[in-house]
Amino acid sequence: MAQPSSPQRPATSRRAPVKSIASEDQTRCIDIVGDGAGRFTIKEFRRDPEDGGRWTLVADHSAKSYGSESEAIDAMRRELPWLFAMKR
Repeated sequence: MAQPSSPQRPATSRRAPVKSIASEDQTRCIDIVGDGAGRFTIKEFRRDPEDGGRWTLVADHSAKSYGSESEAIDAMRRELPWLFAMKR
């Protein structure tokens, strides 16, 4: 799992991320979270200097679930310009 550098993001659910993807400048991140039943959801975070470098939850996309990690990532690529711009 690709974990952005510390400090750690706050715990926002009981399930640990199965994968994290951070922007190249380490200011944005998504966590792909498995629900234990083969579905995946996304949580989006940001990290700003004025917050002491802590990860802050920006959006919880858990209302929508996906059948695979890659399906979840593809959906977020359509919504998040920074993720779309990253190489696959």
